[in-house]
Amino acid sequence: MGARRWALLGVLALATAAGACGGDDSSGAPTTATPTTAPLTTTTTAPDTTPDTTPGTTVIPTTTTGSTTIPTTVPTTTDATTTIPITIPTTTPTGTTLLPGAATTPVSTPEGVNGPGLTALLVDVRTGRHDGYERVVFEFLGDRVPGYAVQYVDPPFTADPSDLPVAVDGDAFLRVRMAWASGYDLTGDLGQVYTGPDRIDVNAPVVQELVLLGDFEAVLSWVIGVDAEHPFRVTILDEPARIVIDIATSG
Repeated sequence: MGARRWALLGVLALATAAGACGGDDSSGAPTTATPTTAPLTTTTTAPDTTPDTTPGTTVIPTTTTGSTTIPTTVPTTTDATTTIPITIPTTTPTGTTLLPGAATTPVSTPEGVNGPGLTALLVDVRTGRHDGYERVVFEFLGDRVPGYAVQYVDPPFTADPSDLPVAVDGDAFLRVRMAWASGYDLTGDLGQVYTGPDRIDVNAPVVQELVLLGDFEAVLSWVIGVDAEHPFRVTILDEPARIVIDIATSG
């Protein structure tokens, strides 16, 4: 009985020892799997997340590149602005701006506006310089103004009625022809009313010389020598009666 009990105890001891060895194998397998899985999961996830975030920050240089477009636009705007002053001087000629209504075409009124026998008497011829134009004035006695024709003509010139040649200084010439006008009172009451010179040396930038071409049969003719064909205008003024010719200094 005693021997059998010891034998049974021995078998139990062997069985217990075998169970202990089997428990070490089971715990060993999970231990090996756990360290392998944990590093793989941790290592793979961390690098994948970090690089994705870092390239995202490289968008900042892209924005910087976009900002370099702004300086490119600024010079373009500056170029457009500098074009404005170039356009402004090209649009309007100075002479015609300062002298509205001026042109190089002939200007006239119907001849004999006062009718036969009502002769306008010339008493003075003078010149003046103004901002943007030079002025020639023919002044008459009282309120009578003759008909006139003013236009650019070509030389040569001759005196009326002698047809003798007349020289006039200048490179272009405005002829002023006035009908029913004279520097002499044909009625005999006043006699010679114009006592000024027949040739007036002006030597202004535009107007060079004024020359009387003729005073015959109530037709009075003068020629204005100028440096070039400039636009001009003709105006009638009163008190005293005047024919005023303004010649632009430019344009």
